[in-house]
Amino acid sequence: MSLILACHTAATPAAAADDPPQVIFNPKVFADTGDVVHLEGTLTGDGIGWKNNRSALTCYHKTKECWAVHIDSDGMQVFSFGPPQLFTIRLWTTDRIKADSAGGCGKPPNEWVIDRTRESAELIEHNCSEAKTYHWTLESPPFWKQVKPLADDSKRGR
Repeated sequence: MSLILACHTAATPAAAADDPPQVIFNPKVFADTGDVVHLEGTLTGDGIGWKNNRSALTCYHKTKECWAVHIDSDGMQVFSFGPPQLFTIRLWTTDRIKADSAGGCGKPPNEWVIDRTRESAELIEHNCSEAKTYHWTLESPPFWKQVKPLADDSKRGR
């Protein structure tokens, strides 16, 4: 199981003086050794409750299992992430992995779809209390999108 680390900052580079401090999670990670695939990032998309979050997913070809953990944060508060969630691998190819977790409410299972070529992942979640199906992707946290242009500007002497 992977260890997820968060670093703290007093404010983001683009933050106003009165914006509260926030936890900054590291950029998206994708590692593929052939028999093990590991991803970490921020779940983004419509319906995400806490925009500043971190998910980690590690898939093992040999055991046909993926293990996922998720943490949410608000400002400097990081919420409990609970036990890891097991997903059963249904498809493992050189370019794609699909793994699902049985839904307990009669709906289709929640499913991770990993594109190994694009180094991307999507979580398809069927919420038991809603009719809507959510499609979320793992991305780098928004903080890192703000920092990159600033770093590029400093190279140009701005």
